[in-house]
Amino acid sequence: MANHDETGNKTTYGAVVLNTKSAPDRIFTTDIIHRNHECISKIWTSRYFTVSLFVGLLGLISICASGRFSSLVLKTNNVENVGIEDTIYHALDITALGQSNSPQAFSKLDPVSDIQLHPFDRPKISRPSELFGKYHHGQVNTKQPLPTNQWYENMFLLTDGAGDPNERNRVYTIPYVVDTVGPIPGIRLFETRVLGMDKIVQVTYVNFHGLTLGATHNLAAKAQDTRRDIVKQTYTLDDDKSYVPMSPLGITLKWKSTDTSSSFDKMTSSIVRGMPYGSMRYQYNNANGVFQGALPTVAAELPTHFPPVVDSNTKLICSSADNEEGNEELVTESVTFSFKESDYTWAVFYSHPVYVRCVESEVLDTPRFALQANRVASQNTSDLNFDDVFISRIALLNNCTHGANPSHCTGAKAHDRSEFSTLIHKHAHVYPGPNTKTDFTFLSDEEGTGGAYSYLHFDWDARHISNDTTCHTTDDADLLIYALPHHRETFLTHPTLSPVLEDTTSCRSTLHGRACLVEGSNWVVKEDLDGQPSFSAPRPPMAKAIPHLADAINKDINYRVSKHFQRGAGDTYFSGKVLAKFSRILLVTEELTNMCSEIDEERNKVYEECNNVTLPSDEVFGQALDHLRSSTEIWINGTADTPFVYDTQWGGLVSCGCLFNDTSQKCNNVFPDCPAFSDKGLDFGHGFYNDHHYHQGYHIYAAATVAHFDPAWGTKHFEEVLLLIRDIANPSPDDVYFPTYRMKDWYLGNSWAGGIGALFPNGRNQESVSEAIAAYEAVSLFGQVMVEAWEQDPNTSSVTKNENAAKARNIRDIGRLLTATELRSADRYWHLSHSKKKERVYPEQYTPLVVGMLWNMMAQFQTWFGNAPHLAYGIQLLPLTPVAEKRDKIEWAKELYPSFAKSCRSSSDCDAQGWGILQHAILATVGHADKAIQYAEKLPKEVFETAGGNGHSLTNTIWYYATRPKTEPLILVPEQDDQILDCGCPDTCTTTVLNSQAVGYTCGERIQWLIQNDGKSEREACENVAGGGFADDCSGCDPHQCAAPLVSPTDENQQCPICSDDICEDTQLNKCPVQDAPFLCTEGASSGGCSPIPW
Repeated sequence: MANHDETGNKTTYGAVVLNTKSAPDRIFTTDIIHRNHECISKIWTSRYFTVSLFVGLLGLISICASGRFSSLVLKTNNVENVGIEDTIYHALDITALGQSNSPQAFSKLDPVSDIQLHPFDRPKISRPSELFGKYHHGQVNTKQPLPTNQWYENMFLLTDGAGDPNERNRVYTIPYVVDTVGPIPGIRLFETRVLGMDKIVQVTYVNFHGLTLGATHNLAAKAQDTRRDIVKQTYTLDDDKSYVPMSPLGITLKWKSTDTSSSFDKMTSSIVRGMPYGSMRYQYNNANGVFQGALPTVAAELPTHFPPVVDSNTKLICSSADNEEGNEELVTESVTFSFKESDYTWAVFYSHPVYVRCVESEVLDTPRFALQANRVASQNTSDLNFDDVFISRIALLNNCTHGANPSHCTGAKAHDRSEFSTLIHKHAHVYPGPNTKTDFTFLSDEEGTGGAYSYLHFDWDARHISNDTTCHTTDDADLLIYALPHHRETFLTHPTLSPVLEDTTSCRSTLHGRACLVEGSNWVVKEDLDGQPSFSAPRPPMAKAIPHLADAINKDINYRVSKHFQRGAGDTYFSGKVLAKFSRILLVTEELTNMCSEIDEERNKVYEECNNVTLPSDEVFGQALDHLRSSTEIWINGTADTPFVYDTQWGGLVSCGCLFNDTSQKCNNVFPDCPAFSDKGLDFGHGFYNDHHYHQGYHIYAAATVAHFDPAWGTKHFEEVLLLIRDIANPSPDDVYFPTYRMKDWYLGNSWAGGIGALFPNGRNQESVSEAIAAYEAVSLFGQVMVEAWEQDPNTSSVTKNENAAKARNIRDIGRLLTATELRSADRYWHLSHSKKKERVYPEQYTPLVVGMLWNMMAQFQTWFGNAPHLAYGIQLLPLTPVAEKRDKIEWAKELYPSFAKSCRSSSDCDAQGWGILQHAILATVGHADKAIQYAEKLPKEVFETAGGNGHSLTNTIWYYATRPKTEPLILVPEQDDQILDCGCPDTCTTTVLNSQAVGYTCGERIQWLIQNDGKSEREACENVAGGGFADDCSGCDPHQCAAPLVSPTDENQQCPICSDDICEDTQLNKCPVQDAPFLCTEGASSGGCSPIPW
């Protein structure tokens, strides 16, 4: 019992388990009595859950928890005690750390037998390859759906489904690139460099600088005394496990022996995200400590610079043509060696004390250097704990050993990596195993509407190399894994997690930012879910836009989907876009109707502008809804001309495909003729799992809209819509018909759109991150709508009603988490900034403000359909739905707008093809909604049927422009909407300064007047205002104060580098790009007056 002071305030907190059968609803309650600086807790416990809290002056002292749960609910009867409530939230944060549960399946129904979907057995050429091991026989035979879009997908794809792996079968684990085609069977690790160019960022490496960890025959033995092909060159997924060794974090591959009489059985390697080591596990049968047949081997395609060093002090002399025997040495710690040509130093670690030899050779088809383990140091296997399992690990210690590698060395100076080497040696005894996984916890509120946060758990399956067993908690902290910036920013404190200092010792440059080592087998990342999903913007349209919006609605309410889409004929992408487009028309109509129905206390309309507008009647709206309902349903009820079918090989929902006849407006094919499974370009490759979240996402949005207006339709077609959702967002392996989170890369946070159609050397890719965000928004909205639909369904039993409502909550919350992580990734990897306020991810040589396409190993400023800048900008900005406000940060939009507008202005088809709609969405975002609405009203209706405009409507366009949040408008140079007024001082000449009053007029107005009426250049006008009579108010816009010191134009030794005319065509500022002329020209092209400091 707590010590109660009658004068103290009392707050009751509770945690509730949702969706569990094994525990009561309330599993603990605690009364917090707080007075002065003391808080004491009163605890109730159950056999399912125990929580102990003591809160004092210094906050949370301890918390212990045991049990299982799927989500935590916080309840308080006193919301005023903010400090204590925050403390309890923190307590529940900590409780959540060790109690993750995999989310329940959305459904377990068989798409074929239960939902009557057509099964389709795809052609052999595009079935899962034999690299999947026994799982290549397909889902229909193994009940195991297979991944199609994961970061490691290249490891399982073969050209036309046959042949052997090649150099394209590689993955970027961060920071290594890994393939399997080195000089011996095994994994080959490459040190990488991130190369920045003006429009491309590429992960590069030198092919023959890799190091291979694997096994082969005894290279020191005479050729006639040993069999050379003892290990299969080609790997498979390690299918000997009781579980499938694939997770969002890694895969486990195996290489089998070709000789059943050999004691060598197989070797396996777990390839995981962020691994600082490569690891190989060797399995022998009755080896008694002596490796026979195949020896654990490290091989290189370069000769060593100096003899390898054993345990930091003993030279290992290799056998070679000059020294046939070499020597054998006992290794108890490590072997290190370096290569002259690459300038790399590597280390090898072993699970047991072992005798090793090395071989150097110039014979064709043999490694130039190989280090082989021959036998464990003693035959007393009980003392050595040797059970026929042996583990080797390799790690790069230094990429600039002698200052000779220009890609990694600066000024030909060697790197001192002694601290890093010590770190790698210290932690080499713990490795990530084959059972890595991710799980989730959701902190919900008592009403079950979804909480503010989710917890993403990473379990790296830490194991000891000495006995290959899972580590206990006290040992977990020894596991090293590279974490990216967004991980480190959102880590929760965990008993087994401790960051290594973020310095040059433990951090690496990667394509995705600075990766730093952290210690710990279990990570918990707290994700901000950023509010509830909504069909509406956070604020109503601005009042003066109401007449314009009403006019657009009255036109668009009569929009009708094309006849062939009404029959379900055609592709799934554009059909989905028009259904979502029509959905937005109805949703905006509902929103404005509700606005105009608001009455104040005097029975007057809240919005006066509503008095003079007419909106569609209930009858007209009902007709439009009927049309949306039937047009949406045809695609999911199995009667479409182009039906969705179930892929029995990979496990997925795939469009059969339509060979569309423009004359007849019908498909030339009928099921079971499904061209999507053989034509990789048809329907954007939907039959090969390209862009599934884009396609399915638009259809899900339409279904969510129909269910919003017609809940009975939603309950009737619940499982059919779930097929679309399960295909892209299945959260549970218990649903054996679809892989979990088909597109999602949980380590990075973004999705991958590229499927199984091509073995691209740069791996998976995603072009439109904005459509990925919209897809997951649709999932969350459908879940949210269906919670209410099931709870209010009068025709369903209470048990079924509760079960389905719980499913819907799960769908909503998973959708919110998918959306939140995609939003974060968009802000980090697609939406870029030159401002110092935002951490730079890519090298400074990359200058665009967006990435058009992100690959596993490359970022580029272009799209699949063109390289014009406005295309790359636009594809990251559609569709325009409420979530877009979270996607497009205002500060980023202010940086982006001038470039976007300039590209559109210089293009002959930007406006005609609908991309101008998105340019003006950014214009509205930066404070110029009026201008944007004026633009929209002038658009011909044909624009909304074009490539860039066919997902938009005039209604939704005006709605979006009119609902942007208030901001200080971006000041535009008159008649040049693409030109920011910043006086060449973007960091100091801010909107705030430009809007500052300077004796009756703002600084910006005075500068604009001089430009427009006095013919001055922007620089001259800024100098006159900010550097002259109004310096006190406008000094932030004085070019002399923000620019680097100018060198006198008379100094002939300080001339500007030659700038071409097109570079210096901007006579106002003369900004020269860094890559062409790394200085600011102030007097014109190559005419003197330049700054010696790069801008």
